[in-house]
Amino acid sequence: MKSMATHLTLVEMLRSRAHTCAESTGFSFLADGRNPLESLTFSELDRAARAIAAGLSSHRAEGERCLILLPQGLDYIKAFFGCLYAGVIAVPAAPPGATRDAGRLERILLDCEPKFAFVSKADRIDQAAAQPNAPVRLSISDFDGAEAGWVLPQISAGSLAYLQYTSGSTADPKGVKVSHANVLHNLAGIDAGFRHDADSRSVTWLPFYHDMGLVYGMLQPVYNGFPAFVMAPVSFVQRPVRWLQAISAFRATHSGAPNFAYDLCVDQISAEERAALDLSNWAVAFNGAEPVRERTLERFAAAFAPSGFRKSAFYPAYGLAEATLKVSGGVRDEGVHVLSHSSGTQSAISCGRVIADTVVAIVNPETGVECPAGTSGEIWVSGPSVSSGYWNRPDETSEKFAATLHSHPGKLFLRTGDIGILSDGELLITGRLKGMIIVRGVNYYAEDLEEAVYQLTGQPRSLALAVFGFTEAEIERVAIVVEVNPRDRKNLRQLAQQIRQTTYEQHLLHAHSVIFVRRGKILKTSSGKVRRAATRDLYLSGELDLLSESIVEESLDHNDGVPPATLLADRQALAPTSRRAALVDRLAAIVSQIIKRPVGPENARQPLVILG
Repeated sequence: MKSMATHLTLVEMLRSRAHTCAESTGFSFLADGRNPLESLTFSELDRAARAIAAGLSSHRAEGERCLILLPQGLDYIKAFFGCLYAGVIAVPAAPPGATRDAGRLERILLDCEPKFAFVSKADRIDQAAAQPNAPVRLSISDFDGAEAGWVLPQISAGSLAYLQYTSGSTADPKGVKVSHANVLHNLAGIDAGFRHDADSRSVTWLPFYHDMGLVYGMLQPVYNGFPAFVMAPVSFVQRPVRWLQAISAFRATHSGAPNFAYDLCVDQISAEERAALDLSNWAVAFNGAEPVRERTLERFAAAFAPSGFRKSAFYPAYGLAEATLKVSGGVRDEGVHVLSHSSGTQSAISCGRVIADTVVAIVNPETGVECPAGTSGEIWVSGPSVSSGYWNRPDETSEKFAATLHSHPGKLFLRTGDIGILSDGELLITGRLKGMIIVRGVNYYAEDLEEAVYQLTGQPRSLALAVFGFTEAEIERVAIVVEVNPRDRKNLRQLAQQIRQTTYEQHLLHAHSVIFVRRGKILKTSSGKVRRAATRDLYLSGELDLLSESIVEESLDHNDGVPPATLLADRQALAPTSRRAALVDRLAAIVSQIIKRPVGPENARQPLVILG
């Protein structure tokens, strides 16, 4: 299998692939997570991209930004390459309604001011009804058959291919500028570790608007010329077994996800379903985007060994959107390395060695001086995969992407905000700077969560808040500590429920602990900044002086053991008015069983997230 390492742009990459592997199937979409609904050869993708590009060019679109707001599927791939073929900067984004954060799309619109947006036919609206500066809404079908009018745009390796908007709960998502050269270098680095060959096949449910789903799920199959089977993220979320069933059915060799997905498979796939799987072909099970947990890998390997899964297939990796995707990773078939750090008292999963032509330095974030070998500090990255910065944000670009080191003259470094150690050339991730919390592959920022609580409660700023993450039983938890006045203590239970509900509604985040303390108990610096890490340490050691603590465990176990048919028959025998009361009682019993505490009539109108 020949890679596309010699090409300068992604357009050249697909054009060459369409010539050398014209009738080879590149992508198949699994509508239900199992059966291919439609497929796309490399030549068909090239033809669709040329048609879309010709249509965009008729709108004088070259150099403009174009949002892609399509559902996961083959049209998303066509639209993305169509933008590249037109010299248009693609802006992958979630389709309307795909996330609860409706304001995120609006902020992206304001930030990059796209002139065009690809939407599904159902989302087409009368342009006269749109806002004056709204992008022109286009459909893939608008340009069917227009490929003859395509002209190769004036692009080079340094031209921007797309803007990758940072994920998570940040109030102000930033567009990472990713060039054709950035992507091609990163694809080469991924290929070097994954060692694709003529038998390689991938399965992905990762959304194309996230860096891992875009770079590996969409672009790597074209780079290497292997078939990829694509699922919608919701197919996995609804039934995690669909992911592994697809790997089994299509003999996939390469597939992966954030750490939480492996836990979800262990927790929700039954023994009978495992027995029907054949995972013996799965050679690279990559794990990234959030902390890689040794316990998760052990659980998954044990649960699916009878299905043919080999522990040596695990491939922990580290990366971030600002470096296109991958910064470091292992080598196929080498398995997991667990290394000690902090004088041998702790261990962490190795995220492998840094990809070619890339430098990683461990730096004291306060002094900007490289740390002694084997000690922890902020991870700084320099190399061809690193972006030139954020779209239209010179100050933040200068702060994040232009760090320098005396030990590496002439190089500019990306400050990742992650804390790590280089041990015998392997990278260990040990923590995060500032207030970032990663839960199930999504980044949350403590400042955003604290602001939501301030807005909810009307809390005076003189009363501090501290939000932090902590690990319990290999699960990332979130705690919210709130200072209160003596007069407010009688309402703490209700306030905890409101805080938990607001945190979920605004950020889709489950707050494990809501803690109330007296004024002045949250630690601060001499300049008045909250010391979240120090407050967390006091809490975990039991030394934080608590007034009250509300803990709601999050549970994935919803099997109450009662057959659905029995429940249905019981309810249908009742009168309509009694049926509703019976259903409420039954639901209360199920919730009570899950959260392991009574749920009474007074809880009937509360959101389930409040109850856990």
